[in-house]
Amino acid sequence: MKKGACLCRAAPIHTTYRGYDIYSNPSTTRGGLEVLMGLNLLEGWDIGSYGDPNHPMVLHLQVKINPMLSKTYIKHSDAKPG
Repeated sequence: MKKGACLCRAAPIHTTYRGYDIYSNPSTTRGGLEVLMGLNLLEGWDIGSYGDPNHPMVLHLQVKINPMLSKTYIKHSDAKPG
């Protein structure tokens, strides 16, 4: 470890999904954040009513949501504090 470097613990990021508390690692990559954001977007649809996780509509929603997550993350990560 470099001199003066600090190892710190960051609090997990959190959302709720259909009454469940969902936590993810606040890593330096966007993976955990995108998972939580995706769940928040999917919450508006009753995907369980399709009966099959591979139902064409469920897959369609996942395909449509993924690019939105990347664009949203990039938009907010470019924001400057102040």
